Amino acid sequence: MYLIADAGSTKVEWTLADKGSIVKTVYTRGINPIHQSQYEIYAIAKECFDALGECTIDSIHYYGAGCIGGEVNARVKNSLLSVSGITPEAITVESDLMGAARALSNGESTVACILGTGSNSCYFDGVAIVDNVPPLGYILGDEGSGADIGKRIVSIVLKGLVDDNFKQALYTYAETDYAGIIDRVYRKPEANRFLASFAQFAHAHLDDERVWNIVSESFMSFVERNLLSYSSIRECRLAFVGSVAYNFRDVLDGVLSSYGLQIDAVQQTPQRGLVEFHKED
Repeated sequence: MYLIADAGSTKVEWTLADKGSIVKTVYTRGINPIHQSQYEIYAIAKECFDALGECTIDSIHYYGAGCIGGEVNARVKNSLLSVSGITPEAITVESDLMGAARALSNGESTVACILGTGSNSCYFDGVAIVDNVPPLGYILGDEGSGADIGKRIVSIVLKGLVDDNFKQALYTYAETDYAGIIDRVYRKPEANRFLASFAQFAHAHLDDERVWNIVSESFMSFVERNLLSYSSIRECRLAFVGSVAYNFRDVLDGVLSSYGLQIDAVQQTPQRGLVEFHKED
């Protein structure tokens, strides 16, 4: 049996599989090795293994946010080694972007995109990632992500650009006020997760023209600052994975259509595709 981890900053989906069939799925807190220590990663991985119980795992395929290689990936691998007890050769650690590309491509040339807490994209030739526009994170980039949508919505509220009813609805959702939001964004850790949580608020208020326009503008930024940089964007498949792409599919379709682009596939998570990809390993 093999274990696949789809690790985002907000949550990790761990899927135990056997020859292409899903045996069990476990969810834990998110992992991002850029911001977390090896001990913190180990503690989260242990939550998964405790939930799985007694079972024989032959290999682990970890795809995660923040897995940029080198010491960062080694920190994840060492944590998995400690908690699983299997051999180092049986554990692979790759970026979440590689996971998305493998899950979405069906072995074909694909521009694969992630729209979740953060965002990312690449041109995948069916075997390897050959081009990638740097996502730059939620401060400098991550256009089209939950964090970007949340940042845009919170901004119009705190700047007083909405009516009192809308403002109060957001404060009620966040269970805090102006000062509390400022504190969470500028003084507390994981501001990206906090901002991304407002994507759910946006989804619940999509019938509000202001919210629809904010989500549309966020996706337009993703297209203009990322997708249009790929010279092959109009000649190959275009596919998305992630909660934002999945839940805002109607808005995303409309924005892409305005640029003459069309989605070939959208998956909420890459797990089904990765289970299939690794079944012969």
